[in-house]
Amino acid sequence: LATYYPFSQTAFFETYLSDLPWAQIMGVGMVLLGVLLVSHVPYAKVPKIGVRTAKGALNTVFVLSNLFAALAVPQYYFFSVGILYLSWGLIRSVLLGLLDRLPSGDPLLEEDEDNLDDRAEVRTLEYSDFSGHDPERSMEEEA
Repeated sequence: LATYYPFSQTAFFETYLSDLPWAQIMGVGMVLLGVLLVSHVPYAKVPKIGVRTAKGALNTVFVLSNLFAALAVPQYYFFSVGILYLSWGLIRSVLLGLLDRLPSGDPLLEEDEDNLDDRAEVRTLEYSDFSGHDPERSMEEEA
């Protein structure tokens, strides 16, 4: 939301987007952003960087190119990437919901699924060991 003003001062905005009703768009955008803040929409996290694997090297190039773009043209970068990030999380969540595929596990935890132990210990509980609370009996003892 705060990145809108620098983006609105760019030549691209003046040329292609200045004719849109931005007061209404930003009002609706604020409400939608508030709803997304309290929703259960899982968003992607920053990828792990490294050079030992091909995926890690690609992630490193991706993160460094984003860092370079953020430093080189911040007025274009932050608003555009923010809109793409919000849209991607929402669209991905809707598509997974339509396909009836919920994310496995907790998407907020950074644990690998390989490390989870499938052999959970099952315990039985004997309720006869617990003494029940009898409210009438307690009142008789107090009197």
